[in-house]
Amino acid sequence: MTLILLVACISCKKDFLTKNPSSEFITADNLEKIGGLLKDDVLMGETPILGELSSDDYFLNPGRPDQLLPVERNAYNWQHDIYEGEGNIPDWNTPYKQVYYCNTALEKLDAIKGNIDPTQQTIWKQIRGAALFMRAYAFFNLAQIFATPYDKGTAHDVMGIPMPLSSDISYVPDRSMLQVCYDKIISDVREAAGLLPDTLSLITRSNANKPAAYALLARVFMSQRNYKVALIFADSCLSYQKSLIDFNSLKAKDKFPIAEINNETLYRSWMISNSNVIQGGKVFTETIIDSTLYKMYEKNDLRRNIYFGLNGKTQPIFGSNYSGKSYAFSGLATDEMYLVRAECNARDGLIDTAMGDINHLLQFRYKTGTFVTYNAQTIKEALDIILKERRKELVFRGLRWIDLRRLNKEEAGIILTRLVDGNTYTLLPISNKYTLPIPPDALSGSSIRQNDRE
Repeated sequence: MTLILLVACISCKKDFLTKNPSSEFITADNLEKIGGLLKDDVLMGETPILGELSSDDYFLNPGRPDQLLPVERNAYNWQHDIYEGEGNIPDWNTPYKQVYYCNTALEKLDAIKGNIDPTQQTIWKQIRGAALFMRAYAFFNLAQIFATPYDKGTAHDVMGIPMPLSSDISYVPDRSMLQVCYDKIISDVREAAGLLPDTLSLITRSNANKPAAYALLARVFMSQRNYKVALIFADSCLSYQKSLIDFNSLKAKDKFPIAEINNETLYRSWMISNSNVIQGGKVFTETIIDSTLYKMYEKNDLRRNIYFGLNGKTQPIFGSNYSGKSYAFSGLATDEMYLVRAECNARDGLIDTAMGDINHLLQFRYKTGTFVTYNAQTIKEALDIILKERRKELVFRGLRWIDLRRLNKEEAGIILTRLVDGNTYTLLPISNKYTLPIPPDALSGSSIRQNDRE
């Protein structure tokens, strides 16, 4: 009954779980069981996909939009109402399920804290760190879809997202101010970083760890355009884990050229897996890579054949990235941190240092002996190089939408266009449609206010 009420209160899917987990929550009274609440990879590993569906790295062949779910079709060309009255939207439901699990784990940990044997204190701290990390990750991902792009001057005055901090389903919070949301996300990840292990698991990348916490903080501060602090955390991450994959060692013809356990992945997550548009390792022959993007990959750039394949019409389509499965990776990895550190240094005028990071990364991406190092004389030249390589490296990683929101705040002036059934649709740089609408069933019976899409 508790879970049925949860469905009603926070608009979770009607099939909240395929099995009834009531006993799992009720009997979680020791560290093993509490930690087990966070180990449901199917649930805890998914992140929103609507931002990526709305971004500019792909287009759909004529006729393909008619074959999509309404929400996918409408996100593709930025309709005012993307849901057409439909509820049970995974981009909203799944992160809030994750939050519920994390809140439950945190409360269970508090309940047994006084009875923990001194030898188990480290385990208790690591579980708490994991719960804080995963909750913050869910909140951050929600904010990139359903809250306005961050701006320091307005963040205290615009709405963020609802942030339930307990498992009490009788109370559904209203939306917090955006600054409050970011402050909570940051404080939780900072605390988590002090509790989590320094090293990565040898058998899974689904466990939270200190380098991943620093990587998440770098991503959060990048979204805020706080480049000085993002630099600090990217550098902190790389001080623990700096390895890169040599793409020369990969086989492009393999179904998954990059293994799930690899030198770069810090924390594994993937975009919502029921998409009919974007999945890695699964060929959607009508989802075509943007030609301008594809042409950026030079002949000897190994990413062209690792990331992409060709459909029967010889058009480039998405093939694979870091998940090691048939889902598009959205997690945290060291390559992103090199790009963050490079961009932040470039913006601070440290051009040679920035180019050093870019050149270090790219020597692992080009056919051996073919890469010609980049040089830049001005901040603009450096940023042009870095942002081009960022787009190429992080393609279909769930980051392009975040970057569009951020870069247009930097007056990049990026205009997106779609052509569907002879009609041209345009998304202007500073548009309310960079904030997606909250699903209708989440609004029903609550005080949660809808986003303005006009």
